[in-house]
Amino acid sequence: MEQKAEIIAIGDEVLSAHTLNTNSHWISGELRKIGVKVVTHYTIADEEESIVRTLNNIQSDTKYIFITGGLGPTRDDITKKVVTKYFKGKLVFHQNILNELKQYFKDRGREFPDTIDGQAYYPDNAEILSNQKGSAKGMCFTKNAQEYYIMPGVPFEMKNIMECQILPKLRKHTKIGYQEFTISTTGISEAELIGKIEFIFAKYPSVVLSYYPSIEGVKIRIGQKIIKGNDDLLQSKKELLSVLGNLIYSTKSEDITEIIAKILLANQLTISVAESCTGGLISHRITQNAGSSKYFKEGIVVYSNQAKEKYLNVKHSTLEKYGAVSKEVVIEMAKGMRKISKTDISLAITGIAGPDGGTKTKPVGLVWIGISTKKKTYAKKINFNKDRILNKQYSSQRALDLLRLELLRDEQN
Repeated sequence: MEQKAEIIAIGDEVLSAHTLNTNSHWISGELRKIGVKVVTHYTIADEEESIVRTLNNIQSDTKYIFITGGLGPTRDDITKKVVTKYFKGKLVFHQNILNELKQYFKDRGREFPDTIDGQAYYPDNAEILSNQKGSAKGMCFTKNAQEYYIMPGVPFEMKNIMECQILPKLRKHTKIGYQEFTISTTGISEAELIGKIEFIFAKYPSVVLSYYPSIEGVKIRIGQKIIKGNDDLLQSKKELLSVLGNLIYSTKSEDITEIIAKILLANQLTISVAESCTGGLISHRITQNAGSSKYFKEGIVVYSNQAKEKYLNVKHSTLEKYGAVSKEVVIEMAKGMRKISKTDISLAITGIAGPDGGTKTKPVGLVWIGISTKKKTYAKKINFNKDRILNKQYSSQRALDLLRLELLRDEQN
């Protein structure tokens, strides 16, 4: 039978939106891989009443409960105290843990703070889980055959405890595995994807299909419980790849810039970028990848008409006649960028990010993207019709996708 789990994230900082709750998301993903079904997420305050009420609400058929947060040395870190009381234990001092803490600080050249002495006290009725990445250890309580795992809220500390101690233990007791694939698409909406691929999964009812739209595109996740002799998951993936073709940019959860980097490096090509409306965002994304200096040679932000003329040799007459946001200007930008940088390919973009500056013929969100290679130069027009920040983000993604498609065409020719 499939085991169930519930996750409790404790922390005022999460509720107040100062900190994003990535812990619950990560734990859910790891549990899913080993066939444990997460049925509930809780996010609660650093308050005894909230913690106790939530623990009382745990379903009787839930096998595993994961609790993160509130194990630090500050005044609002009350989780250890509350759960010890809840499970009718008492906190006892561990000299060996205090010695470990002192060594931990010494190894890092830091003075040992007296305020952290409390980290050496742990419940007498809990299993202590070591934490190789921080000072707060984890704990495990067992009650009515249910296992409660309490961990720090710091993500890399929580992951260390999960990966080194909890997940290996759970894998020995979970019999149903789960396999899934993530396929990243861009340049197509969720509604369009549904129309293209839903017929595939009608043939494979055992395969779970999920859509995750974002600025980068729509991620499609397909998964299935591991059943001997059933290849529905692999077959549906094969059909999915065939139907979507180049709309897919990754099957390994990579960023689109990682895909572009692989193609550029494999073909020993160099690139340059000229940006107006995106203000350097495209160059920033490309250079996020280590080793980008091998293919990315130059990027320039030419926001004003004067800058376009001065640095890219865009003709004044072209700007006067067609306006900065036009096919003619972006083509001259792309050509000028490739010429001055002496790269194999250049990418240029100009647009109206908003909220002001739009007209009836050139509304906010209008973007022109240009590509220039040694053989050709062309432009593509898009209108995103979003707010300023979203227009910039969507524009950078679409420009990078246009670049990806051009590089793929070049490879195939």
